[in-house]
Amino acid sequence: MDFRKLDEATRRVFERYDQGAIGYDFTFDITEKNKVGGGIGLGRGFSTGPLTIGFRADNNLERQNTRTFRSADTFLFLATQMPERFCSEVRKGTNWQYPISGSIGLRETLATFISLNQSANLVGPDTAPDIPTLVDTIEFTTTVSGSVSPKVELEPISQALRIKGADITLSGERIDKHKVVVGLTLPFDPNDQRARGNLIAVQRSLSAIADAKRESREERKASAIDRLIE
Repeated sequence: MDFRKLDEATRRVFERYDQGAIGYDFTFDITEKNKVGGGIGLGRGFSTGPLTIGFRADNNLERQNTRTFRSADTFLFLATQMPERFCSEVRKGTNWQYPISGSIGLRETLATFISLNQSANLVGPDTAPDIPTLVDTIEFTTTVSGSVSPKVELEPISQALRIKGADITLSGERIDKHKVVVGLTLPFDPNDQRARGNLIAVQRSLSAIADAKRESREERKASAIDRLIE
């Protein structure tokens, strides 16, 4: 973007927010489950009624992986140095299967941040109240599953012990939990060392929020384990 081509009012807005920063804390949690089971029934007829014996075996597999990473940029970098192909080549619109790879509503987040800062005297967290900050946590869950359960039954039961029926069950499931914590912050003093300090502020805020959420999950797990032990 060439700032020289902007009118004065628009240029003042950009100058007010050009060293604002936006940071992202991503968490990808993927769980895969595969189940295979089979059963067989044996039967024999008696004068008083049939006798049946059933056997069954199951093999349940589960794999889970969590990946986290963070990134941060200034608005000035995104407006003037980010190659245009990053916007022109990216998939536009909503991805209904994996929403985090499509449009997730950051336009509204940015508009709210600017609106609150312009009209509502937006402030920051207790540790840095002079740095206007807005944080959104966005989480999506995609579950894909399928199963098949063929079964065969044989009748009637004879006097000899024989196979009465058999079945097999195949199922699979994948759960994708995609979460991003988006933090926007603006330096209180535009003459301060804005870019570096702002990026650090965003990273610290995201780190604190992400760590708090992870600690909360661990506490819930520990509580559940304690209840089981009791």
